[in-house]
Amino acid sequence: FENLGAKSDVILDSVIPILLKKAADTNAFIAEEAEKALIMACENCTDSKLVSAALTLSKTKTNGVKEKILVAINTIIEKLQDKIKSFKEKERVVAFLAVGMNEAALEVRNAAKSGFLILKSCLSG
Repeated sequence: FENLGAKSDVILDSVIPILLKKAADTNAFIAEEAEKALIMACENCTDSKLVSAALTLSKTKTNGVKEKILVAINTIIEKLQDKIKSFKEKERVVAFLAVGMNEAALEVRNAAKSGFLILKSCLSG
């Protein structure tokens, strides 16, 4: 993803859901490597396409996947910084963060809380 950048946008719809699922894998090695790849994608690919790809799994019941979606979204928010104000997917991002705050799983709530804190610093800074 690092060297391909926007050229990899065409495969995001199929790759990001797989990375999200693998990042929530019980095998620590697989989970770590998938999360690294996910973050690399979030740092180097088109933000709106990443959000769309990540949110395809937003209805999942798996807490680990929800947390990884939030990790991806948080990475995108950090990357955008003050450009988040004009980001066309910001409503979907905020809505998913809000849903995450109502989850029973602590790790999901913490990831959503982290997202709101990042968003706050981007908007106030």
